[in-house]
Amino acid sequence: LSKEENTVYDRQLRVWGHEVQSRLSAARVLIIGGDSLAAEVAKNLVLAGVGHVGLVDDTPCSQVDFGNFLVTADADPSSSVSHACIRTLSAMNPLISCSSVSLGQQQQPTPSTAQSSAAPPGVPHQASGNLHIDAALLASWDLVLSTCGLSRAAVDSLESACASAEKQLYVCEVVGPLAYAYVHLGHHTYTEKAGQGQQAADAAPAVREVAYPRLLEALSRPVSQCMGRRPVHPLYQVLRVAWQFEEVHGRAPRGELDVGPCHALAEEIEAREGAPVGSISRPMLETLVCSARGPHTEPSLAAAPVAAVAGGLLANSVIRTVSKAG
Repeated sequence: LSKEENTVYDRQLRVWGHEVQSRLSAARVLIIGGDSLAAEVAKNLVLAGVGHVGLVDDTPCSQVDFGNFLVTADADPSSSVSHACIRTLSAMNPLISCSSVSLGQQQQPTPSTAQSSAAPPGVPHQASGNLHIDAALLASWDLVLSTCGLSRAAVDSLESACASAEKQLYVCEVVGPLAYAYVHLGHHTYTEKAGQGQQAADAAPAVREVAYPRLLEALSRPVSQCMGRRPVHPLYQVLRVAWQFEEVHGRAPRGELDVGPCHALAEEIEAREGAPVGSISRPMLETLVCSARGPHTEPSLAAAPVAAVAGGLLANSVIRTVSKAG
């Protein structure tokens, strides 16, 4: 670390030390999306000293997402959201570098899916069709994080590309008052502290390795196995319903008209997996479906505070991942 870095990062150096900060300074994180969640994550990573942050969002600033505070009022309306964001981020921490990134040539949506694939604010136009990630692009990044509510097909494509390139992946989204994240770190090695107290301080930290499942496997746990003394969060099964709806209908559920079909799918899953009716939270399912944004819908006011909290948690997780501190 340089003398200037030691001065600027003095407070956090006292928390996690020079080795972790050096790893952060060498890390390269690519963020796909320009919504409020992406802004929160990017801000927290930049202030923590992650060496290089790239942003993907070719949406004009005139259509910026409601909660993206990185796009200032004096931003050129014709400029892209990612360009406006990196100007603000660079001012927040001149010691790191930021760049606006293009995903390259994208597959165009077919006529039958063109209307459903139109992107709401905060979703890059580049990612509104069938996402295609160039392997050469991924080679220059350590970790990819998407916040823009990609389709299941786009997530599968992104996950496969990251797995092939041995890059770590976060797929996350804020939907109204709800937020979720899927993490695929491959075979991740990290250092685990021994605990607290003098004896723990004298002990050598343990090196751990964990293998992360692919998304299809991660979403395969039956409803009956998610209940009991240590229940899984109800949003997990709600997401299973939403993704199955997308598999059947070719689009994500969105709006009141899709609530009924989603309820029917929930009942079908409960019956097939031997769970009592109502095991999948209907109120949470309705909230997810009715809060989902389309290309012409206004953002939920609940999204901004949720993004602030979720963005802090996600950034902390990314910091621990790229620094191998957790």
